[in-house]
Amino acid sequence: MSYAGDVTPAEAYDAVTGPDDALLVDVRTHAEWTYVGVPDLEASGRDVAFVEWSHYPGGTRNDRFVDEVRAAGLEPGRPVYCLCRSGVRSMAAAEAL
Repeated sequence: MSYAGDVTPAEAYDAVTGPDDALLVDVRTHAEWTYVGVPDLEASGRDVAFVEWSHYPGGTRNDRFVDEVRAAGLEPGRPVYCLCRSGVRSMAAAEAL
């Protein structure tokens, strides 16, 4: 899988709640999930995969990222959308997948 480009929040929401069964991966840190909030897909019956791209504090890369995303439900051919605050981590995460 490779990075396919940026999408709008509305496009990502449609993809992860639509018929393609796309996976939403929130790659922010535990601290961000706690203090900023998390995506809610409950109404669609879908889950969000919460897998840190980098650890806080320190910003060290999560060497188990790909394995953790696979364990969260990523399968070959399944579309995946990565989410972070600015797009930098999500792009790097998408490229790693």
